[in-house]
Amino acid sequence: CGLAALPSEVLSSIFSFAVHGFPSNKPLGFSVPLISMRLSHVCRHFRDLVLANPHLWTQISTTPRNPEVGLVEACIQRSKGRPLDIHLNLYASEVKYLAPIEPALVALRRLFPEGYPMKRQNLECDSVLSLLIPHLQRWRGLHLNYMEAEGFVGSTEIFEPLEGALF
Repeated sequence: CGLAALPSEVLSSIFSFAVHGFPSNKPLGFSVPLISMRLSHVCRHFRDLVLANPHLWTQISTTPRNPEVGLVEACIQRSKGRPLDIHLNLYASEVKYLAPIEPALVALRRLFPEGYPMKRQNLECDSVLSLLIPHLQRWRGLHLNYMEAEGFVGSTEIFEPLEGALF
């Protein structure tokens, strides 16, 4: 392709801009590593440049409700120990349940014989979090995109490996 005639340093700078662009606080609506993957599929020269530059694989982001496990694994491997910027989706849902009522609260038991109606917020993160936990020391940033997940019944169990971690 015509761009392949550019010096490798120039192409690498263009690729870096394509992948990292301008910093933004807005949640990502797409998978950043997918850009690196697509660039690596243009031609052999592009592939060699993209695979040789670990900086192009340091941003890990996932598509909501459909994380690309293979792509996240590729980023972890191809970033070669560099610090990672991770963008994950955090799914939240309200779960309604009936809480048991203490026997001493007779009046309340008459109103709610089955139990007192309660709501609880359940949280779950993209399934790829378990792939990233072993690389916790490499995390430069963790960005969570909060999403409502109606009808979702999740748990916070996935966060237990992070207990006691310093951010």
